[in-house]
Amino acid sequence: FALCFCCLSCRGCGAEPNYQNLILVRESIHILIHATSEPTITKYLSQLALNKKQLAKLNKLRKEAGNPPISA
Repeated sequence: FALCFCCLSCRGCGAEPNYQNLILVRESIHILIHATSEPTITKYLSQLALNKKQLAKLNKLRKEAGNPPISA
């Protein structure tokens, strides 16, 4: 699987990315953090089969990236 660095707090705010707001995640999680289309979200959620704790963590990262939470 591929790993990605995801900058959470600089999206759309114009701030420069730095090490303090980077997180290392799987590529599929990176896609879900930033996804806005329902088909993309559904596709990756079905592939990953996240438990409640993992979904809560994903939703925390989505919120930090400026996206709404995903409901189970």
